[in-house]
Amino acid sequence: MAVNFVQVSLVACLLYIIWYFAIVVHRPKLYFSSNTLTSAIVTKCRTFRRRYFPLFLCHCSYPQMLIQNLVGKIYPRLFHPRYERELFTLSDGQQIALDWTYPARFDVNRRQHSRPIVVGMYGITGDSHSLNILRYCKLMSHRLRFLSVVLGRRG
Repeated sequence: MAVNFVQVSLVACLLYIIWYFAIVVHRPKLYFSSNTLTSAIVTKCRTFRRRYFPLFLCHCSYPQMLIQNLVGKIYPRLFHPRYERELFTLSDGQQIALDWTYPARFDVNRRQHSRPIVVGMYGITGDSHSLNILRYCKLMSHRLRFLSVVLGRRG
């Protein structure tokens, strides 16, 4: 007897949906010190009394991590940043990198720019090609038409 892949998939999806509604979906448990203010907030806020529905496929950290890794690999390839790197030498001789992102049809040679400049600094493990910095630069330069610069670390 051959196992039909479609039937097995449908049974697995059905079991996942049952498990999701039975185990994952729940009313929030509130822990607070009871006084007049917190009691009034809890009684007036209907959200605390409703069931909480987390994202269907990302209700725990493992699928979130998988999706983050997939998006982190795909997004930089689809939206490759066009940085113009400027090396700036500090008074003590160290250099920092400034990665500029300009909006479309922006004249770099004009002396007076009326657009705001937004400075971004990545985290301890990031660089100018991190996912959050790529999305930040795309939002600032392409949608809002601001100048954005990613400030690199010393050294």
